[in-house]
Amino acid sequence: MIYYLAIGLSWLLFGIIHSITATNWFKRVVLMITGLSQARYRLLYNVMAVVSFVPVVVFLYSAPSEQLCRWNGSVWVGELLMGVGIIIGIVALQSYSLREFIGLAAECQAVQKRTLKQNGLLLYVRHPLYLGMLVVLLGLLVAQPDGKQLLFDLAAFLYIRIGIHYEERKLISVFGNQSGLSYKNGQVAVRPTFVVATLQNHDDRFLPDQNYHLFSTH
Repeated sequence: MIYYLAIGLSWLLFGIIHSITATNWFKRVVLMITGLSQARYRLLYNVMAVVSFVPVVVFLYSAPSEQLCRWNGSVWVGELLMGVGIIIGIVALQSYSLREFIGLAAECQAVQKRTLKQNGLLLYVRHPLYLGMLVVLLGLLVAQPDGKQLLFDLAAFLYIRIGIHYEERKLISVFGNQSGLSYKNGQVAVRPTFVVATLQNHDDRFLPDQNYHLFSTH
């Protein structure tokens, strides 16, 4: 039980750190104090996310395995699902500038031109990276259906669900209520639809050659 508590608390700590560092007010304070550029803050944000997630992984693999049922899972099916999720993530990243996404670009394009990105998998699902993560999480549980993996997956699902909520609020705040809701109504969050989404009543700011994405900390 102590291991499960440690997994839950480490997830909570990660969520708090990741959420606070993603807020605009925190970013403004850090930029004002340190003089960092937008791009370098993005890099710092990602480094902090990785570091704060380490305890989650440590506690997960330190916890004893307790089977939930008689079924021992299927490693090959789990690995297949994980492979599919990783491929979805890789394809989703093609829609972004990887250097900008990580924070290695000289300056984030989103600072220069905030436009809504709607190409690649973003035509069919609003959060393709989250979709890939969910498929990977399902694969992990299928490969190892025990208590600690179930707790890990549930915590990750809750975090992703909360993240989607706040990222969509950010989208609407950036592009306005009507544009954000039109985009939202044209697609589902993580369940793909093969109806191409369009922006209703859009203007030149929302043309398909967009650069802005929901994962920006700007």
